[in-house]
Amino acid sequence: MALLGVLAALRPQFSWTLTAAYIDHGLRPEAAAEGEHVRQTAAELGVAAVARRLPGDLHSLKGDSLQALARRERYKMLLAIAGECGAEFIATGHTADDQAETVLMRILRGTGFQGLGAIKYINGPIRRPLLDARREETEAYCRISRLSPVLDKSNLKDDYLRNRLRHRLMPMLAEINTNYVTALCRLAETAQVENAWLEQLTMDAAGRIGMREDGGWWCRSRDFAALPTALKRRVLRWLIAAAGDGGDGGDACNDDWWPWARMGESESTYEHIVKLEELLSAGRTGAALHLPGGLTACLEKGGFWIGRTTTTEYYEVTPPLPGEMAIPYTLFTLSLKLVEGTQDALSEIQRSGRRPPGQPGSRLEEHEPVPWRPEEKCEYLDWEAIAGLIKLRNRRPGDCYQPMGMSGRKKVQDILVDLGIPRRWRDRLPVLADDDGIIWMAGVRGAERVKVTPATRVMLEIRLQVLHKP
Repeated sequence: MALLGVLAALRPQFSWTLTAAYIDHGLRPEAAAEGEHVRQTAAELGVAAVARRLPGDLHSLKGDSLQALARRERYKMLLAIAGECGAEFIATGHTADDQAETVLMRILRGTGFQGLGAIKYINGPIRRPLLDARREETEAYCRISRLSPVLDKSNLKDDYLRNRLRHRLMPMLAEINTNYVTALCRLAETAQVENAWLEQLTMDAAGRIGMREDGGWWCRSRDFAALPTALKRRVLRWLIAAAGDGGDGGDACNDDWWPWARMGESESTYEHIVKLEELLSAGRTGAALHLPGGLTACLEKGGFWIGRTTTTEYYEVTPPLPGEMAIPYTLFTLSLKLVEGTQDALSEIQRSGRRPPGQPGSRLEEHEPVPWRPEEKCEYLDWEAIAGLIKLRNRRPGDCYQPMGMSGRKKVQDILVDLGIPRRWRDRLPVLADDDGIIWMAGVRGAERVKVTPATRVMLEIRLQVLHKP
């Protein structure tokens, strides 16, 4: 309420357009009446106001504490209201006492240096203009201004850690140091300033050693290994945050903005970072680790990938011929067409610079490791050697075929392992099959039985292209 009064008083000086917002979390029956009180107070100050109740039941949500879930959903709704009102900023009434409590809470939970920064004055569109004011000062302002703040009775109970700190620990600290709030706020401010520099170092390092890939992030192992230990852990946190968000933007659902918002300060996050370090140090290609938020870290040839693995179901469709279609569960398209010509025509294509079929080569060159993905190129098969209709599908258990240049049939699973194709790709690789089985597999090669020979008269051109860079 103090924040509403202060902003309303300063509105003529700065020509602000204000909208007050009250969020009912659905946790207290008196919240509806409190929302009405906020609307009436705002109306007396000449300020528009909205009161909203969060949809659903917070108790039914998973993944965090009730308080953390309430904060996340509250900020989501505030962002939505700001969008409806055309507001540029969202101001909240956090005080210096809130800051001191947050610092202590994070210390007790085992925070890192970043977490000591606690609440920021400016955080994306969020503004906290009262962060230097003491709670007693805001209460005094309300009395002088004849504003009646509502009392959240849940704050009187010791059900939550913040309340226990406020009621039990803070009075003890005041006996030791009457300026303990100032001291803790100073610690937070120092941590924020120094952490801003470390954040820039972290983002620069992540950009040097990694890249967006397949909906997550892929990093070169040797470059990561060369980083100092402290920077390694920060980079890993950044990668988890960026991969969890998809790398597309911000999230005001925590005290920190994207991607730092998703790093977390819990013991479990620290444990996962340590386990991830151990995974990378072991260097066992193919090893994986499940991370919070549905993420997976996979150690691959030349690097490691962090992201959400795609749940893939079996599919089988008839591709257009000629024509182009998107490949399910990937960012690639498949184009098929018939080309008249013999093996001589294929030799001419090869001489023009296109890679010959059956010789895909490794994209993980020793001098510059890069993430594996199905290559964008053309393959050519003997059209008349294909039996019946062509189907596009993904692999099936027990799939076997004889790739060009190999002797005898081989299990697809063994082929993928031998070629070092990452696990996250194996169930998504597009397969072309005829009535007799597989004739081509992306990232591998065509079947020996349909290779172009001197007797070939018509070739099937298979072109794999990426829709957009992942």
